Amino acid sequence: MIAGPGWQIEVVHTPGHTSNHLCYALEPQGILFSGDHVMGWSTTVVTPPDGDMHAYMASLQRLAARGERTYWPTHGPAIDSPQAYVRALHTHRVEREAMVLAALKSGLSSIPELVGHIYQGLDPRLVRPAQRTTWAHLRKLTAEGRVMAQGTNPNDLDAAGGAHSASAADSAAATGAPSRIEADTRAVMDLSAATLGARYQAV
Repeated sequence: MIAGPGWQIEVVHTPGHTSNHLCYALEPQGILFSGDHVMGWSTTVVTPPDGDMHAYMASLQRLAARGERTYWPTHGPAIDSPQAYVRALHTHRVEREAMVLAALKSGLSSIPELVGHIYQGLDPRLVRPAQRTTWAHLRKLTAEGRVMAQGTNPNDLDAAGGAHSASAADSAAATGAPSRIEADTRAVMDLSAATLGARYQAV
């Protein structure tokens, strides 16, 4: 807690987007600076190994139970009625998880196959962030015993890049203009061949 005359800031640990992500609650104004965990213009990319889908969804539920009236995110406009917004983000992840499971049960088994099926019509510049978020869902489902990785442990698979490069990719795509950031991000966002080639099945 950080405090001064007429104000105080509570540090709120919200792992998921990254393991060390923090939000800051300003009281008594009822404001939460939500960083990259809750953005005003897009969903957050969760990119392993530092990003963790289970932690991200738990952090959303933690924020939904709080009483702030306005969120000021790092990206996008201010968010009014933030509890409803956060609950909608959590519901979106639950629905995406169900889509991953349904796709696995239909016979699809690799990350590229899942992304091609679930994210039909996706801008090619966003395929890599989608692959990383799908990998995050698979790691969560594997840890819960709902999915089995065939012949490999998904937590042992390596991948270059990280959450900040994912955000840079989204930002470059939003502007519609190629840039050196976009080109550099494309390289670091690539999942390794081992990760892309891993096979999964629903249990």
